[in-house]
Amino acid sequence: MKIARGSPLALGLVMALLTVITRASFAENRFPVRIATLEYDTPAAVAAQMQPLLDGLNDNFPEASFTLDILSMDEIEAVAKSNERAIIFTNPYHYLRLKASDSLTEAFATLYRASPVGNIGSSGGTILVSSARTDLGSLEDLRGASIAIGGFGDAGGFVLPMAELARHGIRRSDITWLEVGNQNRALQALLQGRVDAAFLRSSLMESLVRRGELDAALVTVLNRQKLADYPFAVSTRLHPEWPVVATRAMDPELIGRILGVILWRPLGRHVTTEGALSGVTIPANYAALESELKMLGLPPYDRPPEFSLGDIWRSYTLGASAALALLAIILGLLVALYERNRRLRHLWKDLRGAVEAQKEDHRRLEDLNQYFELFLNRTTDFMYFKDASRRFVFASHSFAQLVGMPDRHGVEGKTDEDVFPPELAEEYLRQEEELFRSREPLVDQRQRFKKLDGTLGWMSTYKWPVFAPDSNEIIGLFGISRDITDLHDHEQQLEQAAHYDALTGLPNRTLFFDRLDQAMASADRRLVELAVVYMDLDKFKEINDEHGHATGDQLLKQLSRVFSSQIRRSDTVARLGGDEFVFLICDFNSRKECIALLDRLMSTIHEPRVVAGISMQVSASAGIAFYSSAMDVGPDSLLRQADQAMYRAKAGGRNLYRIANEEADSALRASVEVFGQAIENEEFDIYYQPLIDMRAATVVGAEALVRWRHPEKGLLLPDQFLPGLAGHRLAVKLDAWVRGEALAQQKRWRDAGLDLEMHVNVTAVDIIHPEFVRRLRTDINRSEGLPESRFTLEILESAAVADADRINAVIAECRELGVHFALDDFGTGYSSLAHIKDLRASTVKIDQRFVHSMHASYDDFALLTAILAMARAFDREVIVEGVETMEQGEMLLHLGCTLAQGLLFAPAMPPEEFASWVEAWTLPGRLCEAAAAFSASPSAVALEGKALWEAQTRARDSQRDAPTTSQN
Repeated sequence: MKIARGSPLALGLVMALLTVITRASFAENRFPVRIATLEYDTPAAVAAQMQPLLDGLNDNFPEASFTLDILSMDEIEAVAKSNERAIIFTNPYHYLRLKASDSLTEAFATLYRASPVGNIGSSGGTILVSSARTDLGSLEDLRGASIAIGGFGDAGGFVLPMAELARHGIRRSDITWLEVGNQNRALQALLQGRVDAAFLRSSLMESLVRRGELDAALVTVLNRQKLADYPFAVSTRLHPEWPVVATRAMDPELIGRILGVILWRPLGRHVTTEGALSGVTIPANYAALESELKMLGLPPYDRPPEFSLGDIWRSYTLGASAALALLAIILGLLVALYERNRRLRHLWKDLRGAVEAQKEDHRRLEDLNQYFELFLNRTTDFMYFKDASRRFVFASHSFAQLVGMPDRHGVEGKTDEDVFPPELAEEYLRQEEELFRSREPLVDQRQRFKKLDGTLGWMSTYKWPVFAPDSNEIIGLFGISRDITDLHDHEQQLEQAAHYDALTGLPNRTLFFDRLDQAMASADRRLVELAVVYMDLDKFKEINDEHGHATGDQLLKQLSRVFSSQIRRSDTVARLGGDEFVFLICDFNSRKECIALLDRLMSTIHEPRVVAGISMQVSASAGIAFYSSAMDVGPDSLLRQADQAMYRAKAGGRNLYRIANEEADSALRASVEVFGQAIENEEFDIYYQPLIDMRAATVVGAEALVRWRHPEKGLLLPDQFLPGLAGHRLAVKLDAWVRGEALAQQKRWRDAGLDLEMHVNVTAVDIIHPEFVRRLRTDINRSEGLPESRFTLEILESAAVADADRINAVIAECRELGVHFALDDFGTGYSSLAHIKDLRASTVKIDQRFVHSMHASYDDFALLTAILAMARAFDREVIVEGVETMEQGEMLLHLGCTLAQGLLFAPAMPPEEFASWVEAWTLPGRLCEAAAAFSASPSAVALEGKALWEAQTRARDSQRDAPTTSQN
């Protein structure tokens, strides 16, 4: 496709190439390519801004290695003259000087800057004087003045302002120049009164004002131009921004592919800084700047000095008077001849320049066409350009394939109605009508589209209006779309998984608490009540045991559909886990109306039903808690009230509901107030109980246990004050304090030469808090990191099982911090053996009741050995708590369990006593003997276990082979 210079289509191509991304895969050997940019800011700022571009090039060109060099003008010139592969970013004046040496290609792209009105691709110069100088009101007042500049090589900071002075009759020699190295220093010279004026590039003044480095009231802009679409103060004509060029060593095809990448990728992600370089577009025409240089006689367009008749006359004023007449005639002829020759030279130079410019334009358009053809055939994005009548002018090959055309030329001249299904074409048409009406681009619009296989997918679409060069008329639009079906589907799946129960499709705990929090805030504003119902199915475990988990799951799904049909659209039903459901009921006129809804739910649940072909009748127990703005409770406490009421209903005989006890709530609030005051008064201490390795006869760790120095009741254990506050924010605050103190104590012991593992208890409410991991990381950093000995958080097995997926996710995050987890009081819930596999804790702490009863109850002994075997099978460390007698210690060693804690060794003690106790402690002799026996024959446990299993098998086989007695 050939593109005529200045045509509307050429401008369309400019807009088309703003968001281009290309990808290619070539040879595996990476050759070096330098990205050389003129230093326009601090090296760190330039590097940060250019890094996304550098990353994009290295990601898209596996055969090349791109590196960034921030250079001075002299260094840029050295790169241009070298035989290296390089892409160069420099100012327009510098580019024209380098271009004259024929060491670079033509510019193949032009930079643009960020501004409050969008990206702009042009710049100028700003002439500043002090606001206090009332005598400097126009450019003519600068004749004979002193002016500070960054350097004579600056385009906006010297060439353009000097050209403006020249148009007002001021020559370069009329000015006293102060060259200070950069434009910031030039401004400082003005503010310090060292010069009368300063030249800056446009946008620099606004950038300094925005950063607080310049008070705008201190300076005045001379010759300020009134440009409606240009957001920066400017004193000169506008010229194109920085060009992007390449050395002659660069392959044209590689330049084309690089062009595809840098046109699509911005120089900085979400660039909003005014005046910052933010992206590139197709190359601009720098002929106007060349004209300015020619007018000023600046390199590379230096002109010979002009001689006037006055100069010649003054040169010969001392000649002989006799030759004056003849000399006058000769001089007249010479002047006439000189003027004629000068005009001829100018005419010839202008003609030659016009021819060369036309050749250059033609060559540039040929190159551009070649790059454009390559890009349209290679890009995988759906790209197209439409005229004002919404007909396709051109499109990418991938777009042609999308609409079923053999090549992209088949799309030309067609409309959306010709290539898309009617319903999609209508949707796209409405979107484009809005674009033409608002004259604003459409950014990242998600749209449906029909894929090649006939299925509907999703694409992300960007569309820009294209304006005529000489008017504000829209002549078409440019669009680019990308297939994001996989991303869209993945986001939907993540949304579903994050907020909805996988089995029933009901909202999960996270979404329920979000809605409850919003509903409580709304109730506070509107001064109305809401209710939370906590419901648990009666004997659901027996249904699972009798009919299987698949039937139980079918029952849960069936009841979920029933619940959803019974409640109103303004209410919410969620599944918390297992057979537990919770309802959020809003907008009721009275509590009686709410309780009537609960009565209907209970009756519906109790109706006979068929599940998986099995007739059954189920019931539920429920608790209801009401909330009003007068109550000082949070979402956790409100749900806990309903939960406690539900347990009272179960205790009352099941298939019942109970209303939360307001007197108990008042007592809870009173307890919370006392507890909060105790935290403020620092009435809590931490005691440490040692963790013993009986086999090695060493103290390997300590468990941090909180104690309350109650001013009236004395020293209280956690069981005496924490259960009633479980889940409350003050309990969470206390847990956080204990963790921080335990980490600090572990560091103090480590500094003193005592390297011990530290165990700290944590609640499920605390661990699933969104800020838990961040706060834990802060505590670890405050204690200067974790030691080689471990830091372990202990969570109750029953609490971890209630929300296993979320707990496992937090365990995985904490493992990256070096933090381990232990399941505390293991064996107190049902299906505990499965929890060893499902929960990702590295340690299992067996509940003390197994230890206390293992000599008296064979069942507990058998269960203990099963837990130990399962833990070993899944490579879990085992700790037994509550060891109080020598017999218990000996039995544990015999079973191969070496880690223990309990009163047999020591009670919990203050930290100042702990270190001296460790130094003096030794393992009792009987346990030393048992440990030595275990070390001598570690396989004894396995042999006894096998013998026990064989005995049980023989007993079972003999019972099975015995004759069956008839019941008739």
